[in-house]
Amino acid sequence: MPAHAKNRIGFYTTYQKFDYPNKEFVDADGVQAGIDVEHRLTRWLYLSSGYSAYLNKLDERLRDTQIHRVRLVALHYRPRRVWDIYVSGGAEYTDSMGYHRWNEYINAGIERRLRFNTLFLTYQRSFTLPMGLYLGSYPATLLTSDTATAGMNQALHRRINLQIASSYLRSEGFDFPECCRRTRQGPESSS
Repeated sequence: MPAHAKNRIGFYTTYQKFDYPNKEFVDADGVQAGIDVEHRLTRWLYLSSGYSAYLNKLDERLRDTQIHRVRLVALHYRPRRVWDIYVSGGAEYTDSMGYHRWNEYINAGIERRLRFNTLFLTYQRSFTLPMGLYLGSYPATLLTSDTATAGMNQALHRRINLQIASSYLRSEGFDFPECCRRTRQGPESSS
């Protein structure tokens, strides 16, 4: 963002492909889209908010699970043009198999900009979709996760970036009520 710009709005999409060599897992695809709004408070301090959602049209198995994420406030400290230190908080809402749940959303990180790329280290606590995983006889479509990520963004064009990253993910399963478990597993067989 240019030094004189006071406000910025941005749109983004991410595509994820999960290709598992282990046959116990199922290959899957996912798309997320979002919007960010940023306001410069001082020369070094920025305030931002945003919204994102998964567009589960690529994978039929994930259409019954939706995650909406609202970042209520994010504080960015940019002591120089090459550094960005930030922390943000908000809320997430999910509708999974007709069962609704709210969760906190936390994100923090540090970025270092170089001439053509950016190095970053982040932490995030949020709902995640475990693409391709199955628990018992039904797909596990929602987890609460803590994620630490290190990576690099490479500028391909002024408005297009390629991101390469590695993440460590620690997750807890979503505790569905008994009624939803039966729905997800299908009708019970009678003997």
